[in-house]
Amino acid sequence: MASKLFNFRGIGLLAVLLVVTSCKSSNSETEASGITYWINSSKVPCEGVAPMECLEVRQSESADWQLFYSEIEGFDYQPGYLYRIKVREEKRDPEDVPADASSIRYILVSVEEKTPE
Repeated sequence: MASKLFNFRGIGLLAVLLVVTSCKSSNSETEASGITYWINSSKVPCEGVAPMECLEVRQSESADWQLFYSEIEGFDYQPGYLYRIKVREEKRDPEDVPADASSIRYILVSVEEKTPE
């Protein structure tokens, strides 16, 4: 009976480890393939360190637009188009981040859709 109990615990532990490991690799795959951003067709006035123009972005079609103060490396924004893009987010080393910059680096993975408004 003790060996059956040991086998049952061993199988349970193996199942838990499998679930935890598969969840972790799933997050890595999402980060590698990119996060979907929707970009509005025009920039809007905003206030960073100084007055500037910001993109309006959202991470789902039904979400509210939010101001985006950073740059998306490799993204050639053109006013008058709605975009759906994939972006990879990389955390920067805190020691290398200027005082007026984001701690996250945004890098274009792909332009999925570009629609004239």
